[in-house]
Amino acid sequence: MNNLFSDDLFNKLTSWENLLSAFQKANKGRRWRAEILSFTRNIIYNLVLVRSELLKQSYIHGNYYSFIVNDSKKRIIKAASFKDRIVHHALCNIIEPIFEKSFIYDSYACRKGKGVHKAILRLQHFLRLSSEGLNGKKFFCLKCDISKFFDNVDHNVLKQIIHKKISSPGVLWLIDLIIDSHNEQKGIPIGNLTSQLFANIYLNELDHFIKDRLGIKYYIRYMDPVRNYNLFNKLLNFKYVLYLCYFEFEN
Repeated sequence: MNNLFSDDLFNKLTSWENLLSAFQKANKGRRWRAEILSFTRNIIYNLVLVRSELLKQSYIHGNYYSFIVNDSKKRIIKAASFKDRIVHHALCNIIEPIFEKSFIYDSYACRKGKGVHKAILRLQHFLRLSSEGLNGKKFFCLKCDISKFFDNVDHNVLKQIIHKKISSPGVLWLIDLIIDSHNEQKGIPIGNLTSQLFANIYLNELDHFIKDRLGIKYYIRYMDPVRNYNLFNKLLNFKYVLYLCYFEFEN
């Protein structure tokens, strides 16, 4: 077993302050649910148990509860237990700031200070710049779609990307465990907080390829195939030519 007590990043993850913050975030807006009430009745004992399991690397991710959401498209949502959601928040509290620094500016999904409305404003800005710069000439907009994205995330590829950035043995153990909690080879569950971050980490490689290698100036990435599809479609007028990619994710 690794000497986790010399692992500074893992110590931050398992600190009381971080676990309490994770509990509060996982609890937000859901405190009256039976599972959460049961955990909260013995909160000190339960958080001590979670911390002990993490430190000893004896923590085992629980099973997911699956349900179907039909919001113009059928999607299978995987819900983790409250205990596991606390661990997810504890992990994201620590590693999200590390990866956030490497994300491109125009990645708008599941990031603080971003979101669909800012993505739309940015898209409108790009459209104006392109129209003015070309003096009324036609330009095109390329809208791309990654089909069944969450179901097809390659675990080994995702781990390799993360391992390039994180060296903490304890944190990597937990990350690998959460990635493999859904399926041993591919796919990350829609519904996990960690899946939102992992998706941005995974596609950050594509973002930098398009921006840095291909030199595409006007590029936006956003993930939300259902609720915001029409908002983007209203803005994407194909009589224009714009070197811009907006990615849609179908699940």
